[in-house]
Amino acid sequence: MFILAIHPFRNLFIIVNFILILFQFGIPCDENELHTAILFCVVCCTHLCVECSEQTHSTRTLTKHKRVPISEKPRENPKCSFHPMHLVEFACLEEECKNSPLMCYICKDYGRHVKHRVCSERTRKREREREEREMLHL
Repeated sequence: MFILAIHPFRNLFIIVNFILILFQFGIPCDENELHTAILFCVVCCTHLCVECSEQTHSTRTLTKHKRVPISEKPRENPKCSFHPMHLVEFACLEEECKNSPLMCYICKDYGRHVKHRVCSERTRKREREREEREMLHL
């Protein structure tokens, strides 16, 4: 009878992945810079090592926070070219802004895109993806 022992190989796989993440990313833990982060808390937007993740997220409230491997960290919107402290959240739909449509809320509400037609950057991405799919099916 042949019995496959999965657990030792699974642990080895986890260890190898852990080492690859350390070398690939090398992002310091936000709680302790001497540690290397391997997790990302989606709610807090913090990079954490396993030890600090367990320590800081052990309370009843924080245990509900979703933590993912650094490799699965959500992509952050780019920063606004006119207001680098703010992230791009919108795209301008006006023809004259076609070459530079991305903007933050300051550009939209107070800056160069005041009274322009805008959509969220997420909506703009979805529209482009839909258009690309339609072009492929023609």
